[in-house]
Amino acid sequence: MIDRFIRAKTGMDLVDQAPEAQRGKYGFGYADELSTVPSLTVPVLYTQVREDEYTFDPSSGHNDIEDVTEVTPQRASVFSE
Repeated sequence: MIDRFIRAKTGMDLVDQAPEAQRGKYGFGYADELSTVPSLTVPVLYTQVREDEYTFDPSSGHNDIEDVTEVTPQRASVFSE
């Protein structure tokens, strides 16, 4: 998602430089949701536009939110399609 967001907003391929720039400016990089979401213990409600320009990959027909909901613990899941 971050890759597509950066390309859409800047029109450039800065994907490799962006996390380092953020780390240098703010002291931390991007969150890795696929490694942190599995530790959720509270209910979660996800809402997502099916073909959002930042989370939907038209080349694969896959939306990144599908990966996030798959790793969300069942006990924390409030709604699933």
